[in-house]
Amino acid sequence: MHRQLITEVDLSHFPVTGTRPARYVVLGGHTLGYIYEGSPWMGILAGSVLLGGYDPLGGPVAIGIRHHELRPATQEDFSFFRVRSKGHLT
Repeated sequence: MHRQLITEVDLSHFPVTGTRPARYVVLGGHTLGYIYEGSPWMGILAGSVLLGGYDPLGGPVAIGIRHHELRPATQEDFSFFRVRSKGHLT
């Protein structure tokens, strides 16, 4: 099977928070992070070890073919991952 590398991710359906260009997302239900418009990388804020999430100390991860697993992050996600939303969500 041939897979095409995705170099840009369409984020038009994810809301921009405040004046920051970052969009806060959840990947696969296990990792809270942020992405910038046109970037194939996701910065990690927190990940659930029990759910197979990414470690924020490991640096950014490539979204690649998993872009369909992204959804906009909510206040409840910030609470679940124990990340303070002040300054991130408005």
